[in-house]
Amino acid sequence: MGWAIGGAITGILATTLSGLVDQISGENPAVADILKKIGGATGGLDEVVVTVFFTLLGILAACCAVQTVVRARQEEAHGTAEAVLATPVGRVRWLADFVIVGIVAVLIVVAAAVLAGWAGVWSNGGDASLYRIVAVAGLGQAVAASIFAVLTALVFVLLPRATTAVAWSLVLLAALLGMFGPLFGLPEWSANLSPFAVTPVADGSGVDVRGLWWLMLALAAGAAGSLALMRRRELAPGA
Repeated sequence: MGWAIGGAITGILATTLSGLVDQISGENPAVADILKKIGGATGGLDEVVVTVFFTLLGILAACCAVQTVVRARQEEAHGTAEAVLATPVGRVRWLADFVIVGIVAVLIVVAAAVLAGWAGVWSNGGDASLYRIVAVAGLGQAVAASIFAVLTALVFVLLPRATTAVAWSLVLLAALLGMFGPLFGLPEWSANLSPFAVTPVADGSGVDVRGLWWLMLALAAGAAGSLALMRRRELAPGA
């Protein structure tokens, strides 16, 4: 519920602050330049603001996913996982449940943001094209955030005692590269390492899918790999 409320706030800000941003950028054009670098959008200022805020939403949803899947490590460390696995529940199903709940949580957060964003467009009497722009941005960031659910599961299988530190570090690194890499003058390829930076964006009357297929492939490979490796992984209790 807390993550969903955060998503809703992000969504409504994405579609209601464009007027204020337009006013500020009129007085200081550098503001618009910075937003365009962060968002990577090529459309109008409304689209740029939506892209920037939905990139923040992707990071928020990824944190929700990581927090959910990290619970698997917490249960293992505290010994409660052993009691569950002593029942007919198998290792693969046990981990898969955490991953599924993490991805569902991402979808809930993003859905709250998209609905709130649409409400913002409607309340302001904004351009109808913003409905599509918000939907495209939301779906793209849902895929990007879901990748961190399967990455956390993969780290949990391979490096169980480092799960929490590595999982949160990956989110932080992706956020820094995806949002601030262009501002720091980093090469484009480094920013594109972040799932948040290569999600689809609306492009006129169409959609620029950018790195969507790579993201989908990484999502499927990460999920399959973590669950396959979990079959042979022994429990690693302890702090």
